[in-house]
Amino acid sequence: MTKPRNHARPIHPLELTENERAWIEFIRLASRDSDPNPTLERVQQLQKMFRNEG
Repeated sequence: MTKPRNHARPIHPLELTENERAWIEFIRLASRDSDPNPTLERVQQLQKMFRNEG
């Protein structure tokens, strides 16, 4: 049985949890460190993906 992870919010609002840091790293890998600007079109594409529309 695996040990449950603690993904609780950090004490300080500007600190990131381990899970949040992992997501940021995943996004960097997926974007090949291009750090694209969040345009309206890109935001809408992401929303469609998360709603399983696209």
